[in-house]
Amino acid sequence: MGSARLHLPTLLVLTLGLPGILACGSGGGGRASPAPDDTARQISNEELSRMVLSIAELPPEYAAVVREVDNGVLTLDKAVESFYDPEGLRAQLVEYGWESGYQASYQAPKADEKPSGPSIVLSKVDAYKTSAGAAAKLKGPSPTDASGSPLRTLSPPDAARFAEQFHRFDVDLGDEAGGFRLKTKLTGEEDSDVFCSAFATFRRGRLIGQVSVAAYNLTDQEAKELEDTAKDLARKMNDQMSAALAER
Repeated sequence: MGSARLHLPTLLVLTLGLPGILACGSGGGGRASPAPDDTARQISNEELSRMVLSIAELPPEYAAVVREVDNGVLTLDKAVESFYDPEGLRAQLVEYGWESGYQASYQAPKADEKPSGPSIVLSKVDAYKTSAGAAAKLKGPSPTDASGSPLRTLSPPDAARFAEQFHRFDVDLGDEAGGFRLKTKLTGEEDSDVFCSAFATFRRGRLIGQVSVAAYNLTDQEAKELEDTAKDLARKMNDQMSAALAER
């Protein structure tokens, strides 16, 4: 198993486990004034499938990525299987009224052979029974908080390195939103490959949309551009939500 295959689960874990980091203190609120909640009706899995990103919506530099085989409708079991504490996450999703979801992930086919450039895109939408439940999930503590924040579970040198490479950014979409980017060395060696990732999430009524993008060995400027890519893809996803919800 190569580096990229190892880090798709990493993206999934971060997307599942860090909603508070994504949203709290990170801006959001793309609606200038209160508007009718277009999610306050039954939403089918087929409609959810039209809200996630297809390869056609990705930037040109991601043209080589291919669809992962396990894309599709998320059951509760599938929604938690990649998380380190599936039972803890399951209890949280049930508490907040998780109803269904849909996931689309794409990966460069040769990323395992030589980590370089754009590698992974993940697009996901989760439906909750109520807007209040979705808001509570987005703002509430993740299962990791029960045993302390990520920084407190690391050694002081590792914690300092994590904090240095972790950057929040604003996302102006939906009812509330936010994002962060992270650079992680694959090993402790000085010349190790660096895994760069950016995450954007937003809540639209009772739906939570999430986008993650990742690439290897980026400069600081390129890492910032990865953040911009995540924001742009989140906007596309929000537009697709609008189109899917308006068709009924």
